[in-house]
Amino acid sequence: MPYALNGTLVSASVLTVAAVTPGPPVPADAPPGLAPVLLVAATACAVFGLAPGALGLRLRDVFLVSNAAGSVLLPLTGAAVPRDTLPAWMRAAGLDMM
Repeated sequence: MPYALNGTLVSASVLTVAAVTPGPPVPADAPPGLAPVLLVAATACAVFGLAPGALGLRLRDVFLVSNAAGSVLLPLTGAAVPRDTLPAWMRAAGLDMM
C-alpha cells in the first residue's frame, strides 16, 4: 500500500507541474476525475512490481520470475512490436482498447 500511495503522490505532483507548464492544456476540472485513475494505475504498477518479487523469493530465483514477467509484458504491450502486427488474441490479452 505505501508504494501505491507513493506512486499516486508522484503522479499527482507530475500532473500539477504539467498543468502549469506550457503545452497541451489540462482542464481545471480534470484532476478530480483523474484521481481514481491515478490510484488504480499506481496500485497496479506496485502490485506488478511486488508480485514477481514475492514469487522470486518463494522460488528462490528472482531473475527467473522477473525475466518471465518481462518476456510476457513486452509483446502484450506492443513495446517491442507494433500492436497492429500482433495476432488478435495477443491484442485482446493486452487489452487493446482501440
